[in-house]
Amino acid sequence: MTAYLNLWNGKVGLAGKEAGQLLQKYPGNKEATDIINTITSWTVPYIKTGTQFLSDDQPMKGQSYYAEAGVFKSWLFAPTISTAINKYKADDSSFHSSWIQLSNTFQFGTKNKVKLKGGIFGQNSKESEFTGGAEISRQIASQFSLQASMERRPSQFTISSIKNVVMENVSAIGLGYNRNGKWFGRAAYELFHYEDGNKINVAYLWFTAPVIVRSHFSFSAGYSFQYADALNSNYQSKRSLSDVISAPPYEGLPGIYTPYFTPENQFAHNALASLKIIPSKKLQFASRVSIGIFAKADNPYLYLDKNGGEFFINNGFAKTDYMPVSWVNELNLAVSNKLSIAAIYAYDKLLYYKANRGSIELKYVFLK
Repeated sequence: MTAYLNLWNGKVGLAGKEAGQLLQKYPGNKEATDIINTITSWTVPYIKTGTQFLSDDQPMKGQSYYAEAGVFKSWLFAPTISTAINKYKADDSSFHSSWIQLSNTFQFGTKNKVKLKGGIFGQNSKESEFTGGAEISRQIASQFSLQASMERRPSQFTISSIKNVVMENVSAIGLGYNRNGKWFGRAAYELFHYEDGNKINVAYLWFTAPVIVRSHFSFSAGYSFQYADALNSNYQSKRSLSDVISAPPYEGLPGIYTPYFTPENQFAHNALASLKIIPSKKLQFASRVSIGIFAKADNPYLYLDKNGGEFFINNGFAKTDYMPVSWVNELNLAVSNKLSIAAIYAYDKLLYYKANRGSIELKYVFLK
């Protein structure tokens, strides 16, 4: 029926009109009722808000307050607005930033989507920076989709980057796989550009397959691989050259990544596992973990060197084994058909640092 075709092409207004006319002629028609119900669920506005806590061993602590609202109206108009206020503490000082973005998704037919977004990012009451991007996705087969994107965004993962604005331009292309909502996979390449001319190349792939599937319980397992390499290393000495010369260290010089992390010939093979438990219609728990089974990187080190009678701080790299771990747990409670609450805890153990994150999020849908 043409109403279904219009629905899947994002023309919900026309689909609703046709379904309404059909119900007038045939009250209780199953297909028309299904279209009306689908349109209602798609076009309900929503708002979500939450707070996130961060603590890592750089050491850096932070708290964020964020909110997002959105609605789907048609294939041409599906806007969202998001905002965040971040507060950090490091080196016995406090820092802050804010970010607001607007976006809209366009749907062209049943296979193509384009998402455009733009916003403003400000940090420590200094000058503001433009953020924005575009993402194109296409369903190329029943189980495969292709995505390409470009985005300009802030990077706030190091102590240096919360003190001074660090912007990154990211280009990405990826191939996604989804079979019956049970088998998943993705292969992608990302290129990070920075204002200092540096670049970071990242390539990865992962897949998961169902092991146990029950109505209230499911378990999946899989594998992932990631490779990352920077053009130049940003690992610098924490001490000045004059200080090092006056008091040479007995061991290697302590260093820090400034202003952003730069991986050097870093790769990891990981085992993946995910668990979902649904004890009731209102309560759901999900946990997923990635554990490195074989990972190596060129880890930087610093030392005092001399050339032509002049001292300088030199650097080298040592092949290092490490075991990355990423663990995410999420508990969702549907308080009502309109309001839900999510509690999330995440732990990351990477080559550079260990981090703990926790968040509480509320979501409200404006059902009639």
